Amino acid sequence: EEYSEVRRAEVMEDDAVSPPTFETIMEDLDVCAGETPRFAVVVEGKPIPDILWFKNDILLSESSHYTFVYDDNECSLVVLNARPEDSGVYTCTARNLAGSVSCKAELTIHEGKRSVSWTDKKYFDC
Repeated sequence: EEYSEVRRAEVMEDDAVSPPTFETIMEDLDVCAGETPRFAVVVEGKPIPDILWFKNDILLSESSHYTFVYDDNECSLVVLNARPEDSGVYTCTARNLAGSVSCKAELTIHEGKRSVSWTDKKYFDC
């Protein structure tokens, strides 16, 4: 009788740990200089994963230029007053004791009256 109670508790404890997964991932963004681009992901995992943001593989910290917004499972990186030098590849890494997972997206900042995104053949009026 006691043994079965212990076994059940162990199984419940195992169920409480799961590696992070992305329900939704970041998408590439094309914006004009001065705008406020936002990368968003929805993350699942137990325990609640830690979220790390990188630009070109360099860890970002919150500042007057980068803001991290966490709303339940949705995690966002907001770039305030985007500048051309903010263009690059951004990575979100979610990690907990059960594992880690990452996704990437590119940010392109356009400046000037009219610029062309050659990959999409799109014109941007900034």
